[in-house]
Amino acid sequence: MPRTVVVAGEPTPAARVARRAAELGLRTVVVLPLHAELSAAADAAQIADLASADALHELATREGAAGILAASRQTVAAMTEAAAALGLPGPGRDALDAATSRIALRRRLADAGVPQPRFAAVRTFREGSSAVARVGLPAVIQPAEPWIDAGRFELVAPGDLEGVLYRTLAASPSGEAIIEGAGDGAELEAISSVAGLPVTPIAVVDRATAETRAYPSLLFADRLTAAIRATSHAVHAAHIASGVAVVRLLVAERDVEVLDVSPWTPDDPLDALCRHAVGVDPLELAIRTALGVDVPELMLRPRFHRAAALRIGRVDGAAVAERGEGHVVITAPTNLEAVERAAAVAP
Repeated sequence: MPRTVVVAGEPTPAARVARRAAELGLRTVVVLPLHAELSAAADAAQIADLASADALHELATREGAAGILAASRQTVAAMTEAAAALGLPGPGRDALDAATSRIALRRRLADAGVPQPRFAAVRTFREGSSAVARVGLPAVIQPAEPWIDAGRFELVAPGDLEGVLYRTLAASPSGEAIIEGAGDGAELEAISSVAGLPVTPIAVVDRATAETRAYPSLLFADRLTAAIRATSHAVHAAHIASGVAVVRLLVAERDVEVLDVSPWTPDDPLDALCRHAVGVDPLELAIRTALGVDVPELMLRPRFHRAAALRIGRVDGAAVAERGEGHVVITAPTNLEAVERAAAVAP
């Protein structure tokens, strides 16, 4: 009888995980949010409160699950808690605070001495004004919860805070916001496999635009080495015990700062870029790790190095290496050409 993996998240990424798990010979149970319609993409589908660890615990117990996997970032907390209660592999309870709060993550990075932007937590206008004075301008204000996209604003002039603070606080379920310094430099994302202390880089990609990421990075080797070193320190500081992690970094001429650290979830199709760029499949790694299955070293080694770009968003009418729901991957002779082709794809 095949082993069962429970996949919790929004319908599109959950279905993508279920399809890959089925290819690996697993039985899949997809758990969708209360507002979603039941999907036939898995062997079984359920509707549940994805913020409830108790609900996921009960469902996983009933289904005899050998592993639980979060398909969306907002389900990481409940999944991690449920997996820990069942004695199943996962990021671990120690990673919960940093995975669910930008403020908690920043404090952990600070305690570990990981370079990062100046920051301050705010709940009132008085705190916000003091934070802007300490952090300096330009800066960014956003909700404390990392999965919330609304309520993010750039602060360029001292008077900008008054017009946006309460909109940011309203977007945060906890009523908390964070103000961070906004520096200049190249933005990267590093995706890695985590198995306790070893943090194995899979790929470091340029974040060319908000919608486009490209491999290989255009940075020189010394800067890439510094970015990989900072990635390992950040993952350890965030206490991510196992799985696949993604770290966002800002690389300036002399400094490397960590912007974000989190367990990777398949609502971010960065795995598609890795498959075409280096021949490593982070989604398979995440599934195997969630089941407690050893990952052979050969699965972590790049099989090739190919210039490729990932374009997020629905696109039509392009010759692409892979087309998914909400993304495409385009290969080309060079990083720049791949980015140019991705930019030329009609939205």
